This record gives sequence, C-alpha cells and structure tokens, in this order.
Amino acid sequence: MSLLDVYGDIDPLERADPLLVSALKTAWYSCVVPLLAGARLAGGDPTMLAHLERLGLALGVSFQIIDDDLGVFGDPAVTGKSRLSDLRSGKRTEMMRLAWEKADAAQRSTLEAHLGDPTLGEEGAAAVRAILVDTGARDAALRTARVRARAASRIAAERIPAPLSGHLVALIDGLLGRAS
Repeated sequence: MSLLDVYGDIDPLERADPLLVSALKTAWYSCVVPLLAGARLAGGDPTMLAHLERLGLALGVSFQIIDDDLGVFGDPAVTGKSRLSDLRSGKRTEMMRLAWEKADAAQRSTLEAHLGDPTLGEEGAAAVRAILVDTGARDAALRTARVRARAASRIAAERIPAPLSGHLVALIDGLLGRAS
C-alpha cells in the first residue's frame, strides 16, 4: 500500500486524486516497469523508452478505472470478486470522486453513510450504485478509461514497431471489452 492510498483513505472524496494514485501505483508496476524492462533488455533507445512509458501510463490508468468499475458493477461469478468489497473498504476511485463531485446533498449523505461501512449490505450497495449511475460518474469514469486506452493504442500503432505494436493494440482492445 502506498502513502497515497493511505492518504486517499482518510481524505475526503473531493480532495482525493485517484487518477494520480492509479498512475503512480497500478500503471507503474503493472505496465510501465514491465514495458521498460523488456525494452531495456532488447536494447531500446531513449525515444522508444519514452513512448513505452507514455503508453504504459495511459494503459495502466485505463486498466485501473475499468477494474474499479468491475469491482462495483461486475458479475462476481465472472470477476471472482465481491461487488461489496471495494465499497466496504471505502476505496477512493475516480468513479467515486466524480460521484461525490456531482452529487447533491442527499446523495452525498448516502455516500457518506455507505462508503467504508464494513457491514454494508446489498441494499446500501444498490443505493451507491444508483448514485454512480444517476450522477453520470460511472459513464464519465469509463469515458476517461476509453480516452486513455485510445491514447495508448495510438502510441502503440504510431510509435512502436511491429510485431510489438500489434500485440499491444490487441491487448488494449481486449482491455476495453473485459468482464473480469
């Protein structure tokens, strides 16, 4: 767990920066570091390393947003994860930040009552999900994920030589359609 995760857990939703946490945490260890390690081992030049870093950051943030959505809206039989665990832990995601930002007073009260409640049940979770949809937070977060994925795909297609570019574009396309 990073210091930003701890800070996000205690900081109000309106000041949390989940995209920064995603970039510095998930994107770096899941995407950027493996891409850069492979490129260095293959003798990649500084320009290639810079392209792969940008691609990895965009891809990693997109992946995290989609993963956060699946953690709340996904099918547990497919994801293998409860749809309550992120809500019970009060995970500060981009979708939650957007919901908090767009919520009215009653919706904020509902979010405050349910996010981070370790005993949260399906009824409370359904109320949170409704707010995520009604405020447009879910759509906005997924739109951000698509924009980041398209940026990563563009970098792969325009700046990365074949056959790696084809593998990366296929990986990115698969990310956007993932259900688990």
